[in-house]
Amino acid sequence: MLTLLSAVFFRRKAEDTLPAVVFLLMILIYMAGILGVIAHVLELTALYFISGSIFFACLLKLGRKMTYVDMAGLCLQRIKSAGLWIYLFLCIFFTVCTLHLRVTNWDDLHYWAIFSRNMAAINGVPAGDMASSLYRDYFPIVQYLYFPVFKLIGAYRESVMFAVDFWLIFLALLPMFARREGQTAYSWCFSVIWGIALPFLCSFQMLHCLGVDIIMTFFFGLGIVWIYDEERDLFYHIRLILLTTALTLTKTTALIFSAVLIGLYFVKNIRRSWGFLASFLILSLSNGCFYISWKAFCRIRGNTTYLSDNLSANISQGAIAFPDYTGDTIRKFLKALFTFPLNGSGIGLSAAAMLLIMLSCYILYLRGSREKTRDILSLTVLMLGMVGYLLVLVYIYLFVFDPWEAESLSSFDRYITTYFGALLYFGLFILCRLSLKAKLVYPVLTALFMLTVNYGYIGETLLPSGFEKANREALMRQDAIEDELKSVFSEDMHYGDHILYVDSEYNMERSKMIPYCSVPYVVRIIWPEKGEGVDPDHVLSEADRFQAKYVIFLDSVKDLEKDWDTDRLYRYDRDAHSLLE
Repeated sequence: MLTLLSAVFFRRKAEDTLPAVVFLLMILIYMAGILGVIAHVLELTALYFISGSIFFACLLKLGRKMTYVDMAGLCLQRIKSAGLWIYLFLCIFFTVCTLHLRVTNWDDLHYWAIFSRNMAAINGVPAGDMASSLYRDYFPIVQYLYFPVFKLIGAYRESVMFAVDFWLIFLALLPMFARREGQTAYSWCFSVIWGIALPFLCSFQMLHCLGVDIIMTFFFGLGIVWIYDEERDLFYHIRLILLTTALTLTKTTALIFSAVLIGLYFVKNIRRSWGFLASFLILSLSNGCFYISWKAFCRIRGNTTYLSDNLSANISQGAIAFPDYTGDTIRKFLKALFTFPLNGSGIGLSAAAMLLIMLSCYILYLRGSREKTRDILSLTVLMLGMVGYLLVLVYIYLFVFDPWEAESLSSFDRYITTYFGALLYFGLFILCRLSLKAKLVYPVLTALFMLTVNYGYIGETLLPSGFEKANREALMRQDAIEDELKSVFSEDMHYGDHILYVDSEYNMERSKMIPYCSVPYVVRIIWPEKGEGVDPDHVLSEADRFQAKYVIFLDSVKDLEKDWDTDRLYRYDRDAHSLLE
């Protein structure tokens, strides 16, 4: 109702106002999170929708002298929107398709999912030493959106997170599904096809990974599309402010994309008027203030990350030392821009191919542009932003990530798609709104896209049988760990208790799943030296350093030098420096 009433008030279509309504909801939930009242998120969400609907109803009633019958009639007109119904169908379809999905990705188990599971377990926001995740200073706005769904269904469900991600992805792609005035049915049909295909042309990790990069991709692309909207009314500015603020709160690197959007907005709209200056300042201040709000929250609550900035450390010591793999990493990076298939298929689109498609579409757009100077400057902003983002990625690989991550270009597809996928989205959007005489362009481009889709990967993920077959070992291991820990945990344990696990040898799969399965407790795992037994002194010293309240010897630990049983919970007495049953 809020979406429809706001659409009536702003004289827009429902698919125009729906994203703005959702972005405002995300920002309000974020504020509830940092203010410590997110436990009441369902009540606050209901209040938001009810009060928002009443607000717009009053504006229509008093300001425009509309009767309730007139409002109802106009709302019904807004429902008659193909784009809105296509979006709702996609939400339902992919919700059903993700019912079987579970968390198996490393980063999800260490932040995206473990943070969400903590929220569901403690009915609040985990922070500081009480948080189970490694990346405690990651922006949480998407994870906050999972929380009301958990509350609504009354349980934590892994599939919910994947479904919500799809809702947000296609929410950002709504302009591809909306048919605009003057657009032919022919080009609109291809626009819908491309909108549905776009997520599958980008990152191959999007289906099994909860990382927000793919969401950030289309939020960024949506911002570019909105800036090129020809209706420069009040709503034009409001929704852009909401979008960029939500984008900034998605991930640390999202500040780059918001900055590009603000620069693009400045170039496209600059004029000598107080209205422009006010909207530009609000746009800039909103992003800056919300970014600082999270950083301040992290500082106050003790949220830290394990990542370090080696370059800053070098500079502070009076020298800049580049790693010995710098040249090799840069060469691989440049080559990957042209050759790496971003969706993991053999002939998937590369970053360079996405850029080429966008530039081709933009050249066609410029031929009929009435603001050529502004549009050329806008393209310049996008290209400068691209170069800046590429330099940031190289910097991260060389000075933030571990050597193996840099040399293997770890998660290259996720990071690079964020900018180039947004450019592809924008290029296809403007192409579908051009009156091309060469109508073969649409089916030819569609055929190209369909050839590059990674169908095998989609089948392994969205088909229950394919997912079970591809992830059987990981799922069985997770279930086994869940059962193992349930049999060990006692009733007197509380959220935030530090638990030290002792395992006989390093097992990557086990080591990443145990912290996730142990929520809402904070976990650390230690292993004895290879080929050696458990050193009791080492166990006790690690328990003391970690401030562990409990120690568990896993059932795989052998040759214990003391009478400590495996698969049993011990309480660590810091004063006595010993384990108690």
